[in-house]
Amino acid sequence: MSTEDNANQTEFSIRDRNTQIKRKKVKDANQQRTLTEIASHPNTIWIHTCLVSENQIKIAIAENGLGVADTNLT
Repeated sequence: MSTEDNANQTEFSIRDRNTQIKRKKVKDANQQRTLTEIASHPNTIWIHTCLVSENQIKIAIAENGLGVADTNLT
């Protein structure tokens, strides 16, 4: 497996885990909101990735919800 393939697999793994965490937070946050509030201000998650070098990737995750506790980021 090439270095790029390893980086792609690592990137996918990290993105998948972070996406799972974010989805749970969005679901939990929406339980405290009305359908009107959700429709007018939907929760959104943005994930941006790029290959920084042959051995490094950069992953930036942003969202407009309640945020994720530091304990959930490990």
